[in-house]
Amino acid sequence: MTDEATVKEHEENVAAAKKALAEAKAKAAFMEFPKWVAVHESHIHKAGDHISVPLFPDHHVDREGKVTVLVHDLEHEAKALAAAAVKGEK
Repeated sequence: MTDEATVKEHEENVAAAKKALAEAKAKAAFMEFPKWVAVHESHIHKAGDHISVPLFPDHHVDREGKVTVLVHDLEHEAKALAAAAVKGEK
């Protein structure tokens, strides 16, 4: 096999590997929305027995007190999982 043929074969192998990698990344990144996630505690407001989650109108409190919220995309999910921003903080 000539050097030129070897290079061409390796280039084809690299192209096939890149395609397979891109497909694997797309499959791994796929997440089904909407979905329910456990919200960060800083988003939860309690007043006596009442529990609310002001930034997430669709929320659920189970029998054990675990609070979950309905998120619709990755950005919404990231907001739910992160600590709430404190007013006046930059």
